[in-house]
Amino acid sequence: SGEFNTKMSLVIITVVTFSRPSALQHRPGTMRWKFSTAGEIQSSPTLAHDGTMVYVGSNDCNLYALDANSGQVRWNFSTSGPVRWSSPVLSPDGTAVYVGSGGNSSLYAVDATVGKLIWRFAMQGSRVTSPVLSPDGSTLYVASIDSCLYAVDAASGKLRWNFTTGGAIWAWPALSPDGGTVYAASNDHNLYAVDVESGKPKWSFFRANSGWSPPALSPGGGIVYLGSADHNLYAIDTATGVKRWSFGTG
Repeated sequence: SGEFNTKMSLVIITVVTFSRPSALQHRPGTMRWKFSTAGEIQSSPTLAHDGTMVYVGSNDCNLYALDANSGQVRWNFSTSGPVRWSSPVLSPDGTAVYVGSGGNSSLYAVDATVGKLIWRFAMQGSRVTSPVLSPDGSTLYVASIDSCLYAVDAASGKLRWNFTTGGAIWAWPALSPDGGTVYAASNDHNLYAVDVESGKPKWSFFRANSGWSPPALSPGGGIVYLGSADHNLYAIDTATGVKRWSFGTG
């Protein structure tokens, strides 16, 4: 069978018990429900803000909205390409869900209640990362193996700016706690700190190899951490782009 014909499942398992047992209570670690798609599920599901729905993408080229309690399909939206490594992200008010799709290399905004298209933003390359939403919910940051980091208006789907690196970007970007800087790691061996207003780089940090690791920020935003295929974990000062320390894994 082909890549998109393999049936895969999203499984929900009970991990919490209650203080007052009842006949209807699920035992911990037991399966509540299972939902099968026609393709592999390679990205993480996202829970609605009110906990009533679960959103998940599949390599069968669909984004699904499932009832969180029963696993029944509320709606499905065809992305015309596999949702391979992009996890859905919800708008702050929960009315829109954003997800990237490979094949047609697009970022979609979909009505979170009824599953209708709001807008589509087209890119190049066969892989699109998970989008990252700005703290105020106005801008989405997404990258692709077309070597670009994009800033997209969350309401309209219009491009605000794009920043081109020298290599594919495999991992999703990271935002500083104040929302002023977005970090993206490229296969050109550089980690870039990009100003969110202008789309211009503040600094870049070169490492001996690239890798698939997304950057991660310290709680205060003073350090950005990045794993690398050169067998090192790096801690980089976000103000200067200078290495604080590195840890080698051998």
